Amino acid sequence: MVQMEGLLFAGQVLSLTAKIVVALFLLRAYRISGRLSSFYLGAGWVISAIVVLMDVLRREAFVVVFYALFSSILFYGSLLFLIEEGQIALKRPWILGLTPLFGAFYGLLLGNTWESRVGIPYGIAAFYVFLAGVMISSTERNFPTARNAGIALALFGLHEMDYPVLRGVEWFAPIGFTLGAILTVLSAYLMARMVLSERFIRKKPKITVEPGIRLITSDDYRNVVESLKDYPVLAFLRKPVEFPAWTAYMITAVGGEMKVHPTNPPKD
Repeated sequence: MVQMEGLLFAGQVLSLTAKIVVALFLLRAYRISGRLSSFYLGAGWVISAIVVLMDVLRREAFVVVFYALFSSILFYGSLLFLIEEGQIALKRPWILGLTPLFGAFYGLLLGNTWESRVGIPYGIAAFYVFLAGVMISSTERNFPTARNAGIALALFGLHEMDYPVLRGVEWFAPIGFTLGAILTVLSAYLMARMVLSERFIRKKPKITVEPGIRLITSDDYRNVVESLKDYPVLAFLRKPVEFPAWTAYMITAVGGEMKVHPTNPPKD
């Protein structure tokens, strides 16, 4: 029993440290990039660190409320991430993240059993953590750090959902505890990698494009294209490119949308 309590405390310290560190990375990324998703994801992990502290202090009601708040903010941050990536369009995304909070307060105010006061609200909040991970992982394939972070977060939320069901199963306690600690650290590490990536921070290109006409070699051209592929570029090209951020017109004698005739560009 003493050994189990020592293991639990060590895991809580590890989880608390991982959550604070990833929150710092996310908030730093917000300062650099100005992306609101990074701010809310970071705030969510700060709240998750408070959940650990409430668990150490054995304040069950606060654990439920703060975990629901963590879930809501994390879910909202994931929606903002997809909006910033241009994958969805929502006018009031914050409304969709209120469900975990409603579930928590409803259970605490009206519930008279552990399942209704803690189990069900905790399970709902964990489901929204899972959904947040699914949404982040649904980003484009050319953003692998985000996809990996989303998958890890989804697994973390999926594991948290078993807490109301397996809470009283003694043999599963050390397994669930160890798995939870691993998924927490993994999610934090991969999310830190996501926000430190050039794609997320959207650093300025490392090249300088001077005004006027300049002749370059084919190798220089490939370097220019690689440096600018994630930035909003207006391009007139002979060959098509697959960069979603670019507005590209084809120079060709074949008519059609987004095509410019080589002998009469002003008319087009």
